[in-house]
Amino acid sequence: MAIGIEKHICDYCKGKIPPKRWPFQIGKLKKRAFCSKDCLDKFEREILPIGVPILRGRNSVLTGSISELLVCVDLLCKGFYVFRSVSPSAPCDLIIIHENKTAKIEVKTTYSKSGGGFIKFEEEMDKSKFDILALVYGSEVHYFPNIEDVLI
Repeated sequence: MAIGIEKHICDYCKGKIPPKRWPFQIGKLKKRAFCSKDCLDKFEREILPIGVPILRGRNSVLTGSISELLVCVDLLCKGFYVFRSVSPSAPCDLIIIHENKTAKIEVKTTYSKSGGGFIKFEEEMDKSKFDILALVYGSEVHYFPNIEDVLI
């Protein structure tokens, strides 16, 4: 459990959450507590992706779908054939083809910290299920390893 919830401390301003605010103003990010709607809004504005305002306030499934579509557009613009999974339990999100070579892609949405950089996701990933990890940060897409190293 996050410190803010356990100690009745706001995760944005670090002020004490008054008893009249219990139960806490819980944000869309799990295990966070805020003393006011204003602090919740400021916290989400600072950590959600810059450049993609449609992601703000959306649920994680919709955010993931938008990120997958951003990666699809990026790959199509680069000249790849792109196939998107319609199964929510598929081992990867996308498959691309280039000159008879294929690669499986897993898409993850990342966010900025207030000091810059990426917030790492806290889930374990089975790296045997994909060849390329696509990280979506705002409207930017970063591939690990580079697509050229895998397909070209």
